[in-house]
Amino acid sequence: MTKKLCVLTALLLNFMLLFSACKKEEAISLYVELAAYRVQGEAVNNFDKKLREAFPQYADMNIKGSSLDDPGVAFQIVVFMFTNEVELFICDASASTKLAAQGDNFFALEDVFTEEEIATFKGKGVVFEKEDDWSNPTGEYSRVCGLDLSDSEAVVELTSLPNPQIFIVASTKNMEAAKEVFKYLATL
Repeated sequence: MTKKLCVLTALLLNFMLLFSACKKEEAISLYVELAAYRVQGEAVNNFDKKLREAFPQYADMNIKGSSLDDPGVAFQIVVFMFTNEVELFICDASASTKLAAQGDNFFALEDVFTEEEIATFKGKGVVFEKEDDWSNPTGEYSRVCGLDLSDSEAVVELTSLPNPQIFIVASTKNMEAAKEVFKYLATL
């Protein structure tokens, strides 16, 4: 009986190894958050469609639009940032100031991109003023951690935000995908 059990176990393990080797490659995921004080569902759908056309390799891309009129939504976005559920954050200036945690929620561009890549980006660098423990400005600023793409008509049209800013979230779990989409938007 033990010999039969051993043979059966060995066969089962072989089948498991065989099927795991034949498993399809998983789709690369990317979570993009589009946030502002008034986000229209149609705008999010159009943005989703355009990004999917530009990046078909990210079949598992998740684009979510959040309207920050509800204070609970801002808290939810911060939770998503800390739990690695948002890779790319696109928002208006007021939302970035509210959710940036003085820039600590986002990667500094120089930590992610080469000087040559940064030189090709359109827009202005975004920094945040640091505060002390009592929320008083310290006069110090974060490193450049995002881009203000307000002057890019293509990005304004694509996102439906009048002053879009783009950031790579510090807890991203898919850096390569986030970098690729960031570069795409930053050079439109």
